[in-house]
Amino acid sequence: CVATVAVGGGICIPDASLTLIDSTLNNNAATYAGGGAMSIGGNVTLIRSTLSGNTTSDFGGGLQASLGTITVDHSVVSDNSARYGGGISGGRNISITQSEISGNSAPNGQGGGIFTQGIVTLTDSTLNGNSAPNGWGGGHRSTRHHAPAKCEL
Repeated sequence: CVATVAVGGGICIPDASLTLIDSTLNNNAATYAGGGAMSIGGNVTLIRSTLSGNTTSDFGGGLQASLGTITVDHSVVSDNSARYGGGISGGRNISITQSEISGNSAPNGQGGGIFTQGIVTLTDSTLNGNSAPNGWGGGHRSTRHHAPAKCEL
């Protein structure tokens, strides 16, 4: 799926929250943000889901939530690409539990795995093989701080 609009190659939800349970978004593209999924103004929750192979030119190859929080639980975000947040990009806090963020890239930007202006909390999760070769934060880039607990970084 290649979006003819700028955001949300797989799914775009304006002014509402998005919850994906036992779902897969693969190989989608958007021209600006949210290659796999985009929420404008709402929270995003992934439960036992996979976002893989999605791309966008700017924010959130796998997922972008511009104003809400992001919760990732027992999910995989892998092999996505964007300038900021190859895997995940969000303007607020991000909580990741028992999940894997791997193989994502921000080739000319920041936060290969995760990019946010909020706080990232990782619990029993893995950030592995993410890259930002020409910028900052291969695993994650936060303008605030993160709180890892029992994680592999």
